[in-house]
Amino acid sequence: MKLHIVDSGNPDPLPERFGSAFLIEIGAELILVACGPATS
Repeated sequence: MKLHIVDSGNPDPLPERFGSAFLIEIGAELILVACGPATS
C-alpha cells in the first residue's frame, strides 16, 4: 500500500489554493480521498 499526497491544502480561502487530497494505492486499485474543490 502507498499513500500519495496530491495536495497538502492551505487554510487561506484563496482561489488558487484548495483543500487536501490523498491517493491510496493498493495493488492496482486507486482510491482518492479527502478531495478538495480543485481535485479532478
